[in-house]
Amino acid sequence: MLLGRRTYEIFAGYWPNQGDNPIAKAFNNATKYVVTRSLDELHWKKSQRIAGDVVDELRRLKASDGPALHIWAAVNCCRR
Repeated sequence: MLLGRRTYEIFAGYWPNQGDNPIAKAFNNATKYVVTRSLDELHWKKSQRIAGDVVDELRRLKASDGPALHIWAAVNCCRR
C-alpha cells in the first residue's frame, strides 16, 4: 500500500484495532509505504517511510517483483 501521511494517520488509528475483520487483516499484513516529511517514526507494523527522492523510490517500487501497489491518499482540495 502507498499512503500519504494523512491517510496513514487515519488508517493507523483505526485498522490495527479492528480484530478479525478481513479488511483489517489484509491492511495490517500488507507492507505500507508512507510518503511523509513530518513523521519520523511509523508505529503501524510493516510500515516504511519514504522520504528524500520520492519519485525515484516510487520508480524502484513499481519496478520490483512485489505485489501490486495500491495507492491510498487523502485529497486536500481546499488548501491554498
